[in-house]
Amino acid sequence: MRIISCGSSFSSLEPKLPGTHYTELLAKELGAELTNIAKPGSSNFAIRLQIETAIGLKPDLITFEFAGAQRIDLPLAAFGEAGQYKSSNLAHNLRYTGYKSVVDAEIDTTQESIVSDGIGNFIEGTCFPENEKLTPSARAALKNWFVELYNEDLKYHQDYFTCTSAFYALEQSGIPYIWTRGDMCMFDWSIYKNQVPDGGNMWLGVIDPTIYNVYHTSPEVQKDLVKYWMETYRKNYK
Repeated sequence: MRIISCGSSFSSLEPKLPGTHYTELLAKELGAELTNIAKPGSSNFAIRLQIETAIGLKPDLITFEFAGAQRIDLPLAAFGEAGQYKSSNLAHNLRYTGYKSVVDAEIDTTQESIVSDGIGNFIEGTCFPENEKLTPSARAALKNWFVELYNEDLKYHQDYFTCTSAFYALEQSGIPYIWTRGDMCMFDWSIYKNQVPDGGNMWLGVIDPTIYNVYHTSPEVQKDLVKYWMETYRKNYK
């Protein structure tokens, strides 16, 4: 059995704490091989690319979480770097290098072309990839766009439809999947099956500011989270 996990930092692996993340615990419980292509700072579009990449790899189970709509994707040109976005590259377009998380061997980091993160992080120069800074002109343009044109309700609604498109692709693939709505809690997801209960939604937990690991919580919290994911899997597929 093979599991592929998608998502943001909450679903990313911490190299200093191997075997402690909920996806690793889930794989161990199921006797499965784990491929984790989640990455910190992922937008919902980035996660959608991960899901499409996962479908192409034809695993036995796909797990994923949705992120916050305050996150966007910017081309490497905004950082003064080269990189051409290609739709056929799917998740390989995403910047995985420069983070403190584990990068799975399935990801070809030579194809990186976009960086995902929160708008505020980009503007303040505190985005997840270490030492990643926008050029002065790109920062000024983004700040002006945010002040003059950004609408939070509109962005969340756009992201909602990006997220829901994943279910059609997953159903068409026939690959089992379990998921959590993450930060997209303002929408009604009841028509979509296999959702993990809120107890397994890591976005709803309390982030301990004294914990400096990739997935934001302690290994003990991960043990609690996996119970809900395991329960959802068994309920729908066993």
